[in-house]
Amino acid sequence: MAPPSTPDNFPSQAAFDYLILIEVGPEATKRTFQVFKGVICFYSGYFATSLNSAFREAHNHVVRLPTEDPLLFAYFHHWLYTRTFFDSSLDPAVALDFDTLARLWVFGDAHDIPMLQNEVIDILRRKMDSKTFFSAEVIAYIYDNTVESSTLRHLVKQTLKDWLGWTLWWGPAAELENMDCEDVVDLAGTLKEMDYDPRERFSAIKAVRESLSRYWQKHEEGEKGEMRDGK
Repeated sequence: MAPPSTPDNFPSQAAFDYLILIEVGPEATKRTFQVFKGVICFYSGYFATSLNSAFREAHNHVVRLPTEDPLLFAYFHHWLYTRTFFDSSLDPAVALDFDTLARLWVFGDAHDIPMLQNEVIDILRRKMDSKTFFSAEVIAYIYDNTVESSTLRHLVKQTLKDWLGWTLWWGPAAELENMDCEDVVDLAGTLKEMDYDPRERFSAIKAVRESLSRYWQKHEEGEKGEMRDGK
């Protein structure tokens, strides 16, 4: 069964079965997290496969993620049980910057956690409503760690279109779709230097804010959802 993608899905009481260990990070900085097997398998297709198969992890109840960042996994671990993030633009207690959010989305992509990805997308759009945007470094990271059809890439491009009023100022929107990473980074940098605020000129951005689900990952079978390619 595919992992859930929408926030109306919750693990059953039976998912809180027994604890497994997840060792995260290289040996020198490794952190060990305890997680209920049923809960993490409910949200993640990757862990469901690893822990319900002939793989070693299924027998010794220990999953090793030596290339992952322990701090990033700590954010995921917190979300796994609370379904919340601490975000600087919403809650000043802990800062989740664009870099961390992009890496969380990529982590969700690599481990088949669509609900995590979708909630990250929602936070990103709210943060961008606050006149902030991806840095050049974060855009480069996104392009290095996602495929061309990635919804996160589409979010970057669609937001640039919204900020520019693309069809009014620069011609067909398809031109942005054909830009490579370097061109997108340059364009984003130019907008930041201009201190560009789309809310003062383009009322159309409100409609985009109201259709976040177009950037969501796959929906469960039989469930209706917006298209995910940003069109």
